[in-house]
Amino acid sequence: MEQFKQKFIEEAIDLINDLENSLLFIESNPNDKELLNKIFRIMHSLKGGSDMFGFHKMDKLTHYLETIYDYTRNDKIKLSKSILSFTLNSIDHLRKLLDEDNYNEELEINHQQVISNVIEIIREIE
Repeated sequence: MEQFKQKFIEEAIDLINDLENSLLFIESNPNDKELLNKIFRIMHSLKGGSDMFGFHKMDKLTHYLETIYDYTRNDKIKLSKSILSFTLNSIDHLRKLLDEDNYNEELEINHQQVISNVIEIIREIE
């Protein structure tokens, strides 16, 4: 099982890198439906794998992010600069969540703040 978990971590790093690049590109193309769908699929993949391998903090965060990007790709909201900025700022946090050896109180406090912020974004949308 450990080798599968390690494989997930490697794939998650690739997905996060792809997510970061996609977010940077969509900054100048906020109406690109194909790119919005790609971002959604990346979040969905991260969510599913993270839950399966016990990365529950990542699962929770990507679940909320996936919800926001589902709204954008289905035209319930426009991709705003604040949503994009928040998502880009979440990239480093997602990377840290993959490093279980470095979980500490500071990461937990930061995680709770990130979760509170993303929940607030969703509340504003709904």
